Amino acid sequence: MSIDIIATSSYTPRNILTNTDLSQMVETTDEWILKRTGIKERAICDPSETTLNMALNAITAIKDFEFDALIVATFSAEDRMPNLASKILNKLKLNHIPGFDINVACSGFIYALSIAKTLIDSGKYQRIMVVGVDKNSKHVDWTDRNTCCLFGDGAGAIII
Repeated sequence: MSIDIIATSSYTPRNILTNTDLSQMVETTDEWILKRTGIKERAICDPSETTLNMALNAITAIKDFEFDALIVATFSAEDRMPNLASKILNKLKLNHIPGFDINVACSGFIYALSIAKTLIDSGKYQRIMVVGVDKNSKHVDWTDRNTCCLFGDGAGAIII
């Protein structure tokens, strides 16, 4: 059985950290980063932004966001309990819908899609919201040029 993506959305923080900005923080250049990663800039949360805020911004940007299950892929939720999916469902007043988090870092969104497809194939669910959200900036070592240039913050949401 195939699945269809019926809605997509994303959210990125307003703060932008460029390669030039990074070159003032660590020994690197725009050219060095661009050649190795293809990245020119990354969105970075301000201290008040959370993974919950970013996820909600991505979800509510979808006009018709009806769904019957929620999977959130994140490794940077602010709290271990309750999980981020439960917090999202509570804010959306959808406490009757099942939701859970998965934490497999970079491949989390792909794992979440695979799990969502399996749940749809089971026949128990018809529309599943999958959210990928991370606030990487709170975990990055800003003195390590090999990793600090790779990560930014943001959220994406799809309904399948």
